[in-house]
Amino acid sequence: MAKSHVTAGILVLASALLLGTLGCAAPAPTPTPTKPPAAAPTKPPAAAPTQPPAAPTKAPAAAAPPAKPTPAPAKVADPPLSPPVQVKVGVLGSVVDAGFFISADRGYFKELGLDVELVNFQTAALMNAPMGTGQLDVGAGGVSAGLFNLIAREVPVRIVADKSHAEPGNKSVGFLVRKDLMDSGAIKTPADLKGRTFALASRGTTSEHEVEVLLGQGGLTINDVEIKLMGYPDMIIAFANKAIDIAYAFEPNVTTAIDKGVAAMWKLSYEIIPNHEPSVVLYAPSFIDKKLEAARRFMVAYIKGVRDYNDALVKNIGKDAVITILTKYSTQKDPEVLKKLNPQPINPDGYVYPESIQKDMDFFVKRGDVKDPVNLKEAIDNRYVDYAIEKLGRYQK
Repeated sequence: MAKSHVTAGILVLASALLLGTLGCAAPAPTPTPTKPPAAAPTKPPAAAPTQPPAAPTKAPAAAAPPAKPTPAPAKVADPPLSPPVQVKVGVLGSVVDAGFFISADRGYFKELGLDVELVNFQTAALMNAPMGTGQLDVGAGGVSAGLFNLIAREVPVRIVADKSHAEPGNKSVGFLVRKDLMDSGAIKTPADLKGRTFALASRGTTSEHEVEVLLGQGGLTINDVEIKLMGYPDMIIAFANKAIDIAYAFEPNVTTAIDKGVAAMWKLSYEIIPNHEPSVVLYAPSFIDKKLEAARRFMVAYIKGVRDYNDALVKNIGKDAVITILTKYSTQKDPEVLKKLNPQPINPDGYVYPESIQKDMDFFVKRGDVKDPVNLKEAIDNRYVDYAIEKLGRYQK
């Protein structure tokens, strides 16, 4: 069971100290006040004979039976770390934090000797400062200009695993258009977006990159539209009030907006940038330097949780149990919405998508949001996923 509180004062001070260096300010994370009870873990043709040859004049000697292969020895589970190592994990309360939530609830962290504390943040950007000062070990981070600038300023946060990506064919994330504009045909092509009002949750993120690519398909730039910043739930209200025309959204907000009849899905994220990866798992430098064995074990537990998510929401294996966990920990409390939504893909083998991350960084550099490009061969560290795959094997799809 993960703890869900943190001393706010420490994070405020740490954030202020680092952000003073970076030249910007961010509030401390909001701790989750309640600890939900742990959910009981769930347990995880012969070839056709060929025609016989003609009988030989002299029978050959009988061949020795083939030796039976020696089965691979079962891997012995590592004993838990003793004493348990405390690990503070920043989460957003989104459904794609499922790997953390499931592993915490089912005891995957605990069985490896990790005392995991989940710390709620309003945005991924607010995790950067506490990670830089060592007050946060793991971040559910967004790929953003702020992340690249943090790394460029010699705070060696490492990108270690996927947390969501826009897999071809997936309908969980993209651009919603107000329903009346879709029905009337007012918006059919990207060229129709000139003068329209876009809703985004923040600037300098992967969603803004997609806006630029989408507008470019119609010969437009971001200067040809109005951008309004608001939270994802507020976008649904803004659609109903006709305050916005188009919004970048993901599940469960996509399903909610469509069910309420205020918007319709127009362009899916993968159609704009295939395998676009807006969210990744980050390790703080102090976590790697001071708690290396815990960092390795954390990834094993995280991947187990991600695989449970894929089993449940993609394969429909143990779905109700996982939905119960998500309603406890995520901001989405309606199980019926979770049952209907299109699940956002999370790589069950953990690896990130370097080409997507490179495209985002190139975009931010071109825009001037990132002054010093980051060497992604250093920033992306696959050692921990490699270790998890060594322990767990590849996921069977």
